[in-house]
Order: sequence, then C-alpha cells, then structure tokens
Amino acid sequence: MKNFLKNKTFWFLVFSVAGIGVGYWLGYSYESGLCYADFESNTFDVSCHQLYNKIGGSLFYSMQAIALVFLVLLFVPHAFNAWKKFAIWFLPLMFIYFAIYENQGFFSVPEESVYRFLSVVYAALSLAIIGWKMLQKQRTIS
Repeated sequence: MKNFLKNKTFWFLVFSVAGIGVGYWLGYSYESGLCYADFESNTFDVSCHQLYNKIGGSLFYSMQAIALVFLVLLFVPHAFNAWKKFAIWFLPLMFIYFAIYENQGFFSVPEESVYRFLSVVYAALSLAIIGWKMLQKQRTIS
C-alpha cells in the first residue's frame, strides 16, 4: 500500500477525479451559490454563470477522459512514457480550444458537444497508444 501511494499515476487519477467534482460544482454555479440567483424575483448574474459554466463544462468532460486514461495506466504502467509524449501536446491544445471556442450563431456546435467530442477523441487516442504499447511488450516477452 505504501508503494501504491508513491505512484504518480495514482495521484494523477485522484487529481482528475477531484477535477470532475470541481467541474460539476462550477457548472452548477447558481445552485452552489457561486453566482447570484434570486428565483423569486427572477434575477440572475448571467455573466458570472457563463464564465463558471464554460470552465466547469470543460473541466467536467475533459477530466472524465483523463481519469479513464489514468485508471488504465495504473494497470499498464510501462505505457506511461509513450502516452505522456502524446498528452504533452494534445492536452494543452485541447484546453486552448476550449478557452477560445464560442458558440455563435444558429449553425454552430454547442460548447458541451465540443467538450464531449474532444474528450472522447483524447480518450480513444490515449487508449490506442496504451494498447499498442501493451501489445509491443507482450510480443517482446513471447
């Protein structure tokens, strides 16, 4: 157990699960009291909610994909370095795109769909890299 707690992948998994919770909390900023909302007089702080909803949505969906990858990496630790080479460039690009994307107009894609799509792409590519490394190791053993 002591050796397990020293494992950086475990702590990255814990951090990403915490990120899911923070993203959920930020996404519901009216309900959690972060932004002003008076339901009786129907007055709301919309700009506060839009900011927290954008940050919360991107955190909530991306951290789910990241947590899935770290969960798999706990069981396939030798693939960490290969995955890291991919994640170092993909994750910053993904978060930059989340920050600059604006849902404008009738035909634009909703932000939540963009968050989901890029998170699924990230998870699929990451799992493919991890699976490839796992197969390579099995081939060298046999």
